[in-house]
Amino acid sequence: MNNLDRRKKIGDGIRHSKIKKDISIGVNTDKYFNDENKYVDISDQYKKDTPNNVFNKSNNLTINNYLGDSSYKKDSFFLFIKRNKVFLKSVIFILLYLYILFFIFNKLENTEIEITPKTEKISEIKKISSYLRPEYNQLGFSIMMLSDSRQESVISDEKVNTSDRASGEITIFNNYSTEPQRLSPNTRFESVSGKVFRTSDNWIEIPGKTTKGPGTTKVIIYADEVGPEYNIDVTDFTIPGFKEAGLTAKYNDIYALSLKSFSGGFNGDRLKLSDNKRESTIHDLESELKENLINRLAIEKTNRAILVDNSIQIVFDVPVLEEDIKKGETRIIQKANIFAVIIDKKNLEDFLRKRYLHNVDKDDVYLLDSGNFKFVYGGGNIDFKELKNIDIDANIDAIFEWRLDINLIKESLRGLNKRDILDILKEFDEIDSAVIKIRPFWRKFISNDLNRIKIKNLGNI
Repeated sequence: MNNLDRRKKIGDGIRHSKIKKDISIGVNTDKYFNDENKYVDISDQYKKDTPNNVFNKSNNLTINNYLGDSSYKKDSFFLFIKRNKVFLKSVIFILLYLYILFFIFNKLENTEIEITPKTEKISEIKKISSYLRPEYNQLGFSIMMLSDSRQESVISDEKVNTSDRASGEITIFNNYSTEPQRLSPNTRFESVSGKVFRTSDNWIEIPGKTTKGPGTTKVIIYADEVGPEYNIDVTDFTIPGFKEAGLTAKYNDIYALSLKSFSGGFNGDRLKLSDNKRESTIHDLESELKENLINRLAIEKTNRAILVDNSIQIVFDVPVLEEDIKKGETRIIQKANIFAVIIDKKNLEDFLRKRYLHNVDKDDVYLLDSGNFKFVYGGGNIDFKELKNIDIDANIDAIFEWRLDINLIKESLRGLNKRDILDILKEFDEIDSAVIKIRPFWRKFISNDLNRIKIKNLGNI
């Protein structure tokens, strides 16, 4: 049926309706169905008008919509968009936001792995032999020594009548021969001023001269007589016995020189330091030295060294007394050395590893400082000059921790699927447990970028 026939049919329906009312068809036309049912041909006018110009004046419904024209659907779509503009904007915004989040999270992908390394505890209470030069399976020890000195000047407090000889140190030169020269006990030395002094009761040997110069040795000589007149200043000395024996060459080429003034010569009443005051002062100096040396031992001993209890020994030198007669006081100088046996933790680590962790390399494990180590020496005085080995009572609670090769673990895990991670980690004997976090949560694979794989060691190393 063509458009003309369809319109005629519609016109017939209108003409036979009970409504007696003019209904115009078209916008700019005078042709219509009148009450006399007269048909007016409007085909030419219809051809001139577009479908959008055809409408029903009475109810504002276009005939095109009634006929199912496609423009109705199009208008309905845009009407829906207009009425739901806010909702659609919200949907678009949410989708865009989710896309941005997805993009960012993928860019920020990373894997965090918290690893607890394997540990092993070793406990032992027994007597152990330790050696200064240990062999492969022996525990080694070291000797720690510290030195210190204290001095104090004390006022002389006791009046005595004394007759003392002056004394002083000289250097003897042998420019006579390349062969060593020996001087008999009590050999006389004469100063430029004519004062005579003698050596002790021991033989003296002077080394021979060399191309670098005469041979030398140092000795103490004592005044031949008592009295303050022998407290002489620095001077030269000769050996008068050579001259008396006609040994002119020896007399000229074997000689001596003092580098400090002589002292101690006295004859008469004077003040001196009493025995009680001397002993009291020495005791105070020794007590101060002992306390200071023990404190220094605790401070200067490194954290990697374990002190063997009861092995500490302090040795005091013979005190030196320097009397100043003019000032009426005596200076007391006391020196001391402290010795102790220590066990280095590196030696202990090697000893325990070889004894308990068989086939474990030294680079694979580490002895933690958190362990408890106690060593006690139960013997008498120790001769540290001759000490080669020592028996000690050991109480050990040691904890070994395995080292983690972080780079190797990263390389082994890169690009792996989540389900394969634990199987790979089980291949590492040094790992006790691990917690893996992969971000974002929807990723199934570890990143291939090693910089995005973070491993945290929950151990103590």
